[in-house]
Amino acid sequence: MLVVLSVALVLAATVLLVLGLLNDDVLTLIYLSIASSGAAAVVLVVALRGNKPRAELNGPPEPLPNTQGASTPPPSAPIAPAGH
Repeated sequence: MLVVLSVALVLAATVLLVLGLLNDDVLTLIYLSIASSGAAAVVLVVALRGNKPRAELNGPPEPLPNTQGASTPPPSAPIAPAGH
């Protein structure tokens, strides 16, 4: 939702900038465009911070099972180069 708001603010900033460039007398539209771009950046930062994954703090990870007594498969034989 916040990302959509940020995109809308960027579109509004673009329109305000174009209108401000077409109107030579007033810089208000250009300042509003800059403010809208800044607001879009703030909204994006808030959206990214709110979407950051949280690490679960349930204690240390479980230990691996003991595999010392388990049988391991034999290693595979090396492959001879072809053509020799």
